[in-house]
Amino acid sequence: MTGDASSSHALPNLPVGNDIVDLADRGVAEKHLDRRFVSRVLTERERRLFDESADPRLMLWSFWSAKETAYKIFSRIDPNVPAWPRFYETSIPDAPGVNQPVTGRVVSGKMTATIILTPATDYVHCLGTAGTDDDLTNVMYGLCRLPGPARGVQERSRRVRNIIRESVAEELSTAIDRVHIIRRRGPRGLLPPILVVDGQPAAACISISHDGAFAAFARTPLAHA
Repeated sequence: MTGDASSSHALPNLPVGNDIVDLADRGVAEKHLDRRFVSRVLTERERRLFDESADPRLMLWSFWSAKETAYKIFSRIDPNVPAWPRFYETSIPDAPGVNQPVTGRVVSGKMTATIILTPATDYVHCLGTAGTDDDLTNVMYGLCRLPGPARGVQERSRRVRNIIRESVAEELSTAIDRVHIIRRRGPRGLLPPILVVDGQPAAACISISHDGAFAAFARTPLAHA
């Protein structure tokens, strides 16, 4: 499944993020019953919504994917932003439901991310940007179920990188071997991924996510678009 826009008034490298959670993964399926984990992840306001929810599992992982998406966005703005989930406050107008996308905001300090949560029966996906609602509609994205049994982290990462490379190659009408994704190492570990075309960093922001049997990406259109 993919979505895109043919053009964007936003800066091509406007920070974007995305996160996907495989709801059938063994590490996910019963985690909403772990009260200590829930308390570590959710703010007091989010905890109240979680406790009142008709589907607490979906609510927990919707909040989680929103916070992960926001962290990927904020860390591009401030590499020293904390990763602790409770530093992120998610605001959504309605409780997410299966096949009922919900838009909202995630705030940490002075930074705000605009998000859309898309829950399905077997996954939750969140897409976000540091920009406005209009900017969010211009973000290109894709998600898929990986073929065969769930693979190791490196194989899942390789596959979702290839999905992005195919998307870029199609947009440029060029060969996929001209498109690459690299991650440089910084003082706190690996830095966010960078899109490279013909050996030069492209004027686009990309985000990669994979969990269990699912992989997803988000990116801004290339500068020419």
